[in-house]
Amino acid sequence: MKKIIGMALAVLPYLGMAQRVEFTVTAKVAKVTEANVAHLLYYQGTDPVFLNAKLENGMYSFKGTAPYPMYASFFMDNKGFGYTDGFPDKLSLCLEQGNINISVVDSAKHGLITGGTYNKDYQHYKDFMLQANNLAELLNGQIIISTQNKMPEEKIQELRGRFKLAVEAWKRRNAEYAQKNPNSYSSIQALSNISGAHPDVAVIKPIFDRLSAALKASPEGTALKDRLAAAQNTRIGEMAPLFSQNDTAGKAINLKDFRGKYVLLDFWASWCAPCRAENPNYVKNYKLYRDKGLEILGVSLDKAGDKQNWITAIHKDGLTWAQVSDLQFWGNNVAKLYDIKSIPRNFLIDPQGKIIATDLRGEDLDKKMAEVFAK
Repeated sequence: MKKIIGMALAVLPYLGMAQRVEFTVTAKVAKVTEANVAHLLYYQGTDPVFLNAKLENGMYSFKGTAPYPMYASFFMDNKGFGYTDGFPDKLSLCLEQGNINISVVDSAKHGLITGGTYNKDYQHYKDFMLQANNLAELLNGQIIISTQNKMPEEKIQELRGRFKLAVEAWKRRNAEYAQKNPNSYSSIQALSNISGAHPDVAVIKPIFDRLSAALKASPEGTALKDRLAAAQNTRIGEMAPLFSQNDTAGKAINLKDFRGKYVLLDFWASWCAPCRAENPNYVKNYKLYRDKGLEILGVSLDKAGDKQNWITAIHKDGLTWAQVSDLQFWGNNVAKLYDIKSIPRNFLIDPQGKIIATDLRGEDLDKKMAEVFAK
């Protein structure tokens, strides 16, 4: 078996350059009726592709296309969220050219997949990660149940501490897989998993650099390379990448025009509750330090068609500083330039254009503003 897997991994770099794939996913699931609907979810860029299938002749069948081999989730719950009794129950697979078969006896996450080279490779990765995944999932479930049952806070905190350690072990295991398998398509997935919202360039880039040239040139490899470059270019001490984007009236606003002042570059959206909750603190600090040289520049990740929601939020929250957006949601060009994968997020830029702090909120923002303008 090891020889078969090794051969499969050896040819993956060439397959990684493959173009559009046409796939058929067929699932046989035990103990279901015609009332049960199956779902297949994957993403093309930031856009979700959500396929549904009804039971026909004892099987669920999905047919579709993807721009290249990519990962997807199969799940069965009738609400379409992929949870059973409050816990995730999804089966990960790789959409590749040809037929992919799924067999589920109990829960979807324990389903068996038979397919082509990519799914064999992905199964190799999942087997490698099984123990680390199970431990993190178990502890997370215990935290949820303990919180719901109102267990003593000391017990919940102890579980959270163990969960944190399990997540760190999970990250190390992903890194180990990528180090040991430089030709595996799943190594890109492993490194993407540990990148999270804020990639640790010092850890991830050396491993990425040792992957095969074909893997790095694949669509997912190129995307990760771009993320690492953006993360490296937006670290504290780096010059803030320059950009221009239109405000609510269609006027171009250029970051370079703010030179000579401290700028708090704020990534937010009208639909982001934590962002909106932080806005009163921004308003307070802006009033305190505007005359001393503080400017705020908001970059909204609102969607096309939601411009009015963006404008309404600006007025409702009293945001009197410059606001820009291309209304491309997570595909916002400035968000990609700064590797924004979660919001709220901000960058404090000094008068020379250098990033001097990131992710300032609440008391941390108050303290940093007081420190900067006490000079």
